[in-house]
Amino acid sequence: MKELPLVFFTVLAQASAGAFILMWVLSLFKQDKFSDAIINKLAITCIVLVGIAGVSAIFHLGQPLRAINALFGIGRSPMSNEIITCAVYGGLAFAFVASRFIDAIPDALTKVLGLLASLAAAYLIYSIPQVYQLESVQPWNTNFTGWQMVMTAVMCGGALVAAMSSSKLAGGISSVAIVLLVATLPSYFAFLGQTSAPFESADLMFWVAKAGLLLLGMIMLIIYLSRSASMTNNRLPLLATAVIVVAEIAGRIGFYDLWAIGM
Repeated sequence: MKELPLVFFTVLAQASAGAFILMWVLSLFKQDKFSDAIINKLAITCIVLVGIAGVSAIFHLGQPLRAINALFGIGRSPMSNEIITCAVYGGLAFAFVASRFIDAIPDALTKVLGLLASLAAAYLIYSIPQVYQLESVQPWNTNFTGWQMVMTAVMCGGALVAAMSSSKLAGGISSVAIVLLVATLPSYFAFLGQTSAPFESADLMFWVAKAGLLLLGMIMLIIYLSRSASMTNNRLPLLATAVIVVAEIAGRIGFYDLWAIGM
Protein backbone atom coordinates (compact mmCIF):
# COMPACT_ATOMS: atom_id res chain seq x y z
CA MET A 1 0.00 0.00 0.00
CA LYS A 2 1.27 3.48 -0.87
CA GLU A 3 0.45 4.78 2.62
CA LEU A 4 2.87 2.33 4.29
CA PRO A 5 5.51 5.05 4.91
CA LEU A 6 2.81 7.04 6.73
CA VAL A 7 1.97 4.00 8.83
CA PHE A 8 5.55 3.79 10.09
CA PHE A 9 5.86 7.56 10.43
CA THR A 10 2.78 8.00 12.60
CA VAL A 11 3.23 4.91 14.78
CA LEU A 12 6.97 5.35 15.41
CA ALA A 13 6.73 9.11 15.93
CA GLN A 14 3.92 8.65 18.45
CA ALA A 15 5.77 5.83 20.21
CA SER A 16 8.90 7.96 20.46
CA ALA A 17 7.02 11.00 21.73
CA GLY A 18 5.05 8.99 24.29
CA ALA A 19 8.18 7.27 25.60
CA PHE A 20 10.11 10.55 25.90
CA ILE A 21 7.33 12.28 27.83
CA LEU A 22 6.88 9.35 30.19
CA MET A 23 10.64 9.02 30.70
CA TRP A 24 10.93 12.71 31.49
CA VAL A 25 8.02 12.78 33.94
CA LEU A 26 8.97 9.58 35.75
CA SER A 27 12.62 10.63 36.00
CA LEU A 28 11.52 13.77 37.83
CA PHE A 29 9.50 11.90 40.46
CA LYS A 30 11.42 8.62 40.61
CA GLN A 31 14.99 9.76 40.27
CA ASP A 32 16.32 6.72 42.13
CA LYS A 33 14.80 4.41 39.49
CA PHE A 34 16.13 6.33 36.49
CA SER A 35 19.91 6.43 36.41
CA ASP A 36 21.81 8.57 33.93
CA ALA A 37 22.53 5.46 31.88
CA ILE A 38 18.84 4.54 31.64
CA ILE A 39 17.79 8.08 30.70
CA ASN A 40 20.51 8.26 28.05
CA LYS A 41 19.52 4.88 26.63
CA LEU A 42 15.84 5.78 26.52
CA ALA A 43 16.40 9.22 25.03
CA ILE A 44 18.70 7.84 22.32
CA THR A 45 16.11 5.18 21.49
CA CYS A 46 13.47 7.90 21.16
CA ILE A 47 15.75 9.81 18.78
CA VAL A 48 16.33 6.70 16.67
CA LEU A 49 12.58 6.03 16.47
CA VAL A 50 11.67 9.57 15.48
CA GLY A 51 14.55 9.53 12.99
CA ILE A 52 13.17 6.41 11.33
CA ALA A 53 9.76 8.06 11.37
CA GLY A 54 11.17 11.11 9.63
CA VAL A 55 12.85 9.01 6.94
CA SER A 56 9.54 7.21 6.40
CA ALA A 57 7.79 10.55 5.93
CA ILE A 58 10.37 11.56 3.32
CA PHE A 59 9.71 8.33 1.43
CA HIS A 60 6.03 9.27 1.38
CA LEU A 61 6.79 12.76 0.08
CA GLY A 62 8.96 11.28 -2.66
CA GLN A 63 11.61 14.02 -2.54
CA PRO A 64 13.37 15.34 0.59
CA LEU A 65 13.14 18.93 -0.65
CA ARG A 66 9.35 18.73 -0.52
CA ALA A 67 9.58 18.72 3.26
CA ILE A 68 10.92 22.28 3.05
CA ASN A 69 7.58 23.35 1.58
CA ALA A 70 6.07 22.59 4.98
CA LEU A 71 7.66 25.81 6.24
CA PHE A 72 5.24 27.82 4.12
CA GLY A 73 2.19 26.21 5.69
CA ILE A 74 3.00 26.57 9.38
CA GLY A 75 -0.11 27.54 11.32
CA ARG A 76 -2.40 26.96 8.33
CA SER A 77 -1.74 23.40 7.27
CA PRO A 78 -2.09 20.54 9.80
CA MET A 79 0.39 18.53 7.73
CA SER A 80 2.95 21.35 7.87
CA ASN A 81 2.48 21.62 11.62
CA GLU A 82 2.97 17.87 11.93
CA ILE A 83 6.20 17.81 9.91
CA ILE A 84 7.74 20.85 11.58
CA THR A 85 6.79 19.67 15.06
CA CYS A 86 8.37 16.29 14.37
CA ALA A 87 11.60 18.00 13.30
CA VAL A 88 11.56 20.33 16.33
CA TYR A 89 10.96 17.45 18.72
CA GLY A 90 13.75 15.40 17.16
CA GLY A 91 16.13 18.34 17.31
CA LEU A 92 15.34 19.13 20.95
CA ALA A 93 15.61 15.48 21.95
CA PHE A 94 19.03 15.32 20.27
CA ALA A 95 20.12 18.53 22.02
CA PHE A 96 18.93 17.07 25.33
CA VAL A 97 21.03 13.94 24.87
CA ALA A 98 24.05 15.90 23.64
CA SER A 99 23.89 18.20 26.66
CA ARG A 100 24.08 15.19 28.97
CA PHE A 101 27.44 14.20 27.48
CA ILE A 102 29.00 17.68 27.43
CA ASP A 103 30.29 18.59 30.88
CA ALA A 104 30.46 22.29 30.04
CA ILE A 105 26.68 22.48 29.71
CA PRO A 106 25.01 23.21 33.07
CA ASP A 107 22.41 20.80 34.44
CA ALA A 108 19.82 23.57 34.46
CA LEU A 109 20.06 23.93 30.68
CA THR A 110 19.82 20.16 30.24
CA LYS A 111 16.61 20.15 32.27
CA VAL A 112 15.20 22.99 30.18
CA LEU A 113 16.00 21.08 27.00
CA GLY A 114 14.29 18.00 28.40
CA LEU A 115 11.21 20.03 29.26
CA LEU A 116 11.10 21.67 25.83
CA ALA A 117 11.53 18.30 24.09
CA SER A 118 8.68 16.88 26.18
CA LEU A 119 6.42 19.80 25.26
CA ALA A 120 7.30 19.38 21.58
CA ALA A 121 6.59 15.65 21.90
CA ALA A 122 3.19 16.39 23.43
CA TYR A 123 2.34 18.77 20.60
CA LEU A 124 3.48 16.18 18.07
CA ILE A 125 1.07 13.65 19.58
CA TYR A 126 -1.68 16.26 19.27
CA SER A 127 -0.79 17.45 15.77
CA ILE A 128 -0.67 14.09 13.97
CA PRO A 129 -4.40 13.24 14.28
CA GLN A 130 -5.33 16.78 13.20
CA VAL A 131 -4.14 15.87 9.69
CA TYR A 132 -6.92 13.30 9.41
CA GLN A 133 -9.88 15.40 10.56
CA LEU A 134 -11.25 15.59 7.02
CA GLU A 135 -14.94 16.08 6.34
CA SER A 136 -14.47 14.39 2.96
CA VAL A 137 -13.37 11.16 4.68
CA GLN A 138 -16.11 10.39 7.19
CA PRO A 139 -14.44 7.34 8.78
CA TRP A 140 -11.53 9.60 9.80
CA ASN A 141 -13.54 12.66 10.81
CA THR A 142 -14.27 11.54 14.36
CA ASN A 143 -12.91 11.88 17.88
CA PHE A 144 -12.07 8.18 17.72
CA THR A 145 -9.17 9.08 15.40
CA GLY A 146 -7.50 11.34 17.93
CA TRP A 147 -8.28 8.97 20.80
CA GLN A 148 -6.66 5.98 19.12
CA MET A 149 -3.56 7.90 18.06
CA VAL A 150 -3.02 9.34 21.53
CA MET A 151 -3.39 5.84 22.95
CA THR A 152 -0.71 4.66 20.51
CA ALA A 153 1.72 7.03 22.21
CA VAL A 154 0.71 5.89 25.69
CA MET A 155 0.65 2.15 24.95
CA CYS A 156 3.86 1.97 22.93
CA GLY A 157 5.67 4.61 24.97
CA GLY A 158 4.76 3.04 28.29
CA ALA A 159 5.83 -0.42 27.19
CA LEU A 160 9.13 0.91 25.82
CA VAL A 161 9.95 2.75 29.04
CA ALA A 162 9.09 -0.39 31.04
CA ALA A 163 11.35 -2.49 28.83
CA MET A 164 14.35 -0.18 29.12
CA SER A 165 14.03 0.97 32.72
CA SER A 166 12.25 -1.92 34.52
CA SER A 167 9.60 0.61 35.56
CA LYS A 168 6.48 -1.29 36.58
CA LEU A 169 4.57 1.99 36.71
CA ALA A 170 5.26 2.53 33.00
CA GLY A 171 4.15 -1.03 32.27
CA GLY A 172 0.97 -0.45 34.26
CA ILE A 173 0.22 2.76 32.37
CA SER A 174 0.60 0.92 29.07
CA SER A 175 -1.67 -1.91 30.25
CA VAL A 176 -4.42 0.46 31.38
CA ALA A 177 -4.22 2.30 28.06
CA ILE A 178 -4.67 -0.99 26.19
CA VAL A 179 -7.75 -1.83 28.24
CA LEU A 180 -9.26 1.60 27.59
CA LEU A 181 -8.57 1.44 23.85
CA VAL A 182 -9.85 -2.09 23.33
CA ALA A 183 -12.99 -1.21 25.32
CA THR A 184 -13.82 1.55 22.82
CA LEU A 185 -13.31 -0.55 19.68
CA PRO A 186 -16.93 -1.86 19.58
CA SER A 187 -18.22 1.73 19.63
CA TYR A 188 -15.73 2.65 16.92
CA PHE A 189 -16.84 -0.22 14.70
CA ALA A 190 -20.47 0.79 15.27
CA PHE A 191 -19.59 4.30 14.12
CA LEU A 192 -17.84 2.93 11.04
CA GLY A 193 -20.89 0.82 10.26
CA GLN A 194 -22.98 3.99 10.07
CA THR A 195 -20.57 5.92 7.86
CA SER A 196 -18.80 3.38 5.66
CA ALA A 197 -19.35 0.54 3.29
CA PRO A 198 -18.94 -2.90 4.88
CA PHE A 199 -15.41 -3.99 5.71
CA GLU A 200 -13.57 -6.13 3.23
CA SER A 201 -12.28 -9.31 4.84
CA ALA A 202 -8.67 -8.17 4.34
CA ASP A 203 -9.37 -4.83 6.06
CA LEU A 204 -11.14 -6.50 8.97
CA MET A 205 -8.14 -8.80 9.40
CA PHE A 206 -5.93 -5.83 10.31
CA TRP A 207 -8.33 -4.66 13.02
CA VAL A 208 -8.70 -8.16 14.44
CA ALA A 209 -4.91 -8.50 14.45
CA LYS A 210 -4.61 -5.18 16.27
CA ALA A 211 -7.05 -6.16 19.01
CA GLY A 212 -5.57 -9.63 19.42
CA LEU A 213 -1.96 -8.47 19.54
CA LEU A 214 -2.78 -5.65 21.95
CA LEU A 215 -4.39 -8.11 24.33
CA LEU A 216 -1.38 -10.41 23.99
CA GLY A 217 0.96 -7.53 24.75
CA MET A 218 -1.16 -6.57 27.76
CA ILE A 219 -1.02 -10.14 29.10
CA MET A 220 2.77 -10.08 28.80
CA LEU A 221 2.91 -6.80 30.71
CA ILE A 222 0.58 -8.10 33.42
CA ILE A 223 2.78 -11.18 33.87
CA TYR A 224 5.77 -8.86 34.15
CA LEU A 225 3.97 -6.66 36.68
CA SER A 226 2.96 -9.65 38.80
CA ARG A 227 6.51 -10.89 39.26
CA SER A 228 8.60 -9.99 42.27
CA ALA A 229 11.51 -7.62 41.82
CA SER A 230 14.01 -10.48 42.08
CA MET A 231 12.34 -12.33 39.20
CA THR A 232 11.91 -9.48 36.76
CA ASN A 233 13.99 -8.93 33.65
CA ASN A 234 13.61 -6.76 30.57
CA ARG A 235 12.94 -9.52 28.08
CA LEU A 236 9.20 -9.84 28.65
CA PRO A 237 8.36 -6.09 28.48
CA LEU A 238 10.70 -5.79 25.48
CA LEU A 239 8.78 -8.55 23.70
CA ALA A 240 5.51 -6.92 24.78
CA THR A 241 6.70 -3.63 23.28
CA ALA A 242 7.40 -5.31 19.95
CA VAL A 243 3.98 -6.99 19.97
CA ILE A 244 2.20 -3.72 20.81
CA VAL A 245 4.05 -1.79 18.10
CA VAL A 246 3.19 -4.48 15.53
CA ALA A 247 -0.43 -4.30 16.71
CA GLU A 248 -0.50 -0.57 16.12
CA ILE A 249 1.10 -0.94 12.70
CA ALA A 250 -1.61 -3.44 11.75
CA GLY A 251 -4.32 -1.13 13.05
CA ARG A 252 -2.84 1.87 11.27
CA ILE A 253 -2.86 -0.05 7.97
CA GLY A 254 -6.55 -0.74 8.59
CA PHE A 255 -7.04 2.94 9.40
CA TYR A 256 -5.56 4.12 6.11
CA ASP A 257 -7.63 1.54 4.24
CA LEU A 258 -10.72 3.32 5.60
CA TRP A 259 -9.93 6.14 3.19
CA ALA A 260 -10.76 3.88 0.24
CA ILE A 261 -13.84 2.50 1.99
CA GLY A 262 -15.04 5.99 2.86
CA MET A 263 -14.69 7.11 -0.74
